[in-house]
Amino acid sequence: MASLSECFAALVPLIAHHGGVVYRFDGEITVALFGLLPRPAPAPVGAMQATHAAFELLELVERLNARRSDAGLRGLSLGVAVATGAIVAGGLGPPDRAQGTVVGGEGHTAS
Repeated sequence: MASLSECFAALVPLIAHHGGVVYRFDGEITVALFGLLPRPAPAPVGAMQATHAAFELLELVERLNARRSDAGLRGLSLGVAVATGAIVAGGLGPPDRAQGTVVGGEGHTAS
């Protein structure tokens, strides 16, 4: 858990730097949205932001793994998926249990 938290702490600002928002952590998975918040952007812009973030995330994990290796710790593996397409974002559920969510096949494809 500490290793994942260390990785997540480093990737959240990287995603934000590229215009993305971390939508959720789900176990060892991080789901980020691009081109949606704080205001919608054209699909090609969000796709490019996500792609740039993906490449930089790979470099980030290489740097983290170098430090982990120096400390005698196992390296972390990282897979990255980028999917584009139409989604709908908003609140879903009854008023006392509503959650922000995205609905659309592309979000599930990337996950």
